[in-house]
Amino acid sequence: MIGVAFSLSGTLGSDNGLYRAAIERLVSDLYHERSEAPDGRLIEAIVQNLPPAIGRPGDGRLAMIDALFPQTKAEPSLEARFRIIARDLVQHHFQPYGDALNVLAELKELRVPHAILSDGWSAVEQQKAAMLNFRGSVIVGEHLEGRTDGRSLAAFAAASGALQLPADRVWFVGRDPRRDIALAHAAGFRTVWLNRSGRAYPAGLPKPDHTIARLDALLHVIGRPYMRAAMIMSGLLDTRFSEGLLG
Repeated sequence: MIGVAFSLSGTLGSDNGLYRAAIERLVSDLYHERSEAPDGRLIEAIVQNLPPAIGRPGDGRLAMIDALFPQTKAEPSLEARFRIIARDLVQHHFQPYGDALNVLAELKELRVPHAILSDGWSAVEQQKAAMLNFRGSVIVGEHLEGRTDGRSLAAFAAASGALQLPADRVWFVGRDPRRDIALAHAAGFRTVWLNRSGRAYPAGLPKPDHTIARLDALLHVIGRPYMRAAMIMSGLLDTRFSEGLLG
């Protein structure tokens, strides 16, 4: 058997400003709780200075807002409020890619085990997966021991474990050469770089095993190993002689 794992945002769908909208909503709510009119210029300044990783959990991500609204240390915490707002906004901002929906449906039909490996906020990523009609495992970094980054060897090992397959039987599909492809390669996964824009692959990083411009091309990539695995499982192909026949 073979398996497939995906990164989520940018690979299976687009966030379309989800986290920016969540921050704007959060700050606006905090102003209203103080009976003050929202300061549009200040909100814009906060949004413009957000760290690139605002879509991932981590200490200090909301430090700027916390400093401006110190009374928010009461329950629920600022982080908890942000998670709730972002989760509720998923349905209005996250847009599944059409080819992603088709591929996930096909994998389900073929009974190929598949998973999502994410470093986002758990409730938000689960909501995105629901919009994709995703029924596989969603591996979120913050659920791993020690709140591991979602792109770490431990996270990839967790994905392999969830699929109940050794790493070299799993194809990992992602769009980020450094965080997706290089780390998946280090973890022993087969790698598929989704390059929708036709950009050049960065020098100095391990090359992907395959490059595709559309996600539905993945079905051609895994077609031969899928058939080989299926024939071996059904007893129609002897593993001693299968390499030369089906690769």
